[in-house]
Amino acid sequence: MTEIESKKDGGGKVESIHDVSAPNPPEVLREGVLEEYSLSRFQKIIIKSEYGRKRYIVVEPQLDEKEEKIITRIKEIIEYKDESIPLDVLKDDKLKKKYIEEETERLLEKLRVPEDKWDKIKYYISRDLAGYGKIDAPMHDDFIEDLSCSGVGVPVYVWHIRHGYIPTNIVFNSEEELESLVYKLSVLARKMISVANPSIEGILPDGSRVVCNLGMVSLKGPSFTIRKYTRIPLSVADLIKMNTISPRLAAYFWILIENKKSLVVIGEVGAGKTTLSNALLGFIRKSSKVITIEETPEIRLEGYENWSQKITRESVREDVRSIDLFELVKTALRERPDYVIVGEVRGRESYVLFQSIALGHGGLTTLHADDVESAIKRLTSKPLDIPLYLVSLASAFVKVAKIVTERGEVKRRVMTVKEVEALKEEEIEFREVFRYIPESDSIEMVGESIVFKKIAAERGISLDELYEEFNFREQFLAYLSGLEGIDWKRFSDIIERYYIEGKRLLEVLRSEGGAL
Repeated sequence: MTEIESKKDGGGKVESIHDVSAPNPPEVLREGVLEEYSLSRFQKIIIKSEYGRKRYIVVEPQLDEKEEKIITRIKEIIEYKDESIPLDVLKDDKLKKKYIEEETERLLEKLRVPEDKWDKIKYYISRDLAGYGKIDAPMHDDFIEDLSCSGVGVPVYVWHIRHGYIPTNIVFNSEEELESLVYKLSVLARKMISVANPSIEGILPDGSRVVCNLGMVSLKGPSFTIRKYTRIPLSVADLIKMNTISPRLAAYFWILIENKKSLVVIGEVGAGKTTLSNALLGFIRKSSKVITIEETPEIRLEGYENWSQKITRESVREDVRSIDLFELVKTALRERPDYVIVGEVRGRESYVLFQSIALGHGGLTTLHADDVESAIKRLTSKPLDIPLYLVSLASAFVKVAKIVTERGEVKRRVMTVKEVEALKEEEIEFREVFRYIPESDSIEMVGESIVFKKIAAERGISLDELYEEFNFREQFLAYLSGLEGIDWKRFSDIIERYYIEGKRLLEVLRSEGGAL
């Protein structure tokens, strides 16, 4: 099959390959299909292998020339009326979409368009005016983490959680068309992009992070990158199913977090640091006072009433003060939290975070680093500049990485967990407790935990008793990972129930078939 190009048309649609509502797609689409799924009645995704290269294909209904002209006309009328639409409607996405649909129906009736064409036309108008236009499908695809367009005439690329970075059949063939979307994204992010300010970054209404550039700073034409906000956070049970972590490693994390030990999750961009961190927070008791501090709100603790979520504020006005991570972390310590969670440490806020760890607060953060050794160098060098003795107070460093197989499939794995063993002669000594074994694609416990000895001593129990609890929790989590529908909230609810009912909960869940 030859490479599918996107063509500009009046409806601004992605080139249609096959009408979603048709019962049987053309046989040519069956060649090299790796995966196929529907997002909605009018949006289907096909992952194909073409000449050994994967491709993400958006399938939308076909439009004839007359339908394209109708769509263009209706969009012009609705956009012209924007100034007369009540402000409360424009500000509310649901009300705006409802208004566009109702106005489209009124105009379709007025233009005497056959009713059998209404749904298809309403889809494109709603997609372009209330949605994200050409990129609407990947923006609503939960398998997509990132979207990027580097300019005019080149495919939009997406990062698919199972296939990595792959090109799509979405192409912007004119600078005007691409610039229009860039301006729209900047407006949605409540930022002003212009000749005077040709590059912006912001947060879209759904929480996704966006970077937009105009042509004067992007040589191939306007460009954008969107890092999508995960609508449904993964639970520990999900990560066990995906083999990102093992039940034994999950039980290890559970005991550390329960006992307010600190974790530093490290890895490269897109390795899954935030995903792992958010999942592990489901081990925290619901009654705990938790403060999360981020530049972009990504951490979610659904069902935690004593959770305080704080984000930074950047100001461009002299009379409005900026609030950075350092100030938020410093203020958080005065609120007597049980846990202080910093989305990612980048500067002087890391010093205060490690001080909070020294004071006995539970702590968790992420850090861009290739390995534990480079993480220590980053933490102890400017701009973080944390004294080595404070860094040594962290309980464990967890490295997570993404692995691309020979077939192009993407796997995320915890590669190693190293505990701080001692600080000797201005150097931290580590003990590796867990390690990823490539041959068996498994995470194995390879060393005895020093932190477990500290926890046993703090709780006044023997190490054997703690390991007995550890082994049982491994069994408990293995059982949970085998159940269906254990999302983040349900998982955290079950963990809370375990804190109350103890080991008997496993038999109760088995008798109930896993139901709460």
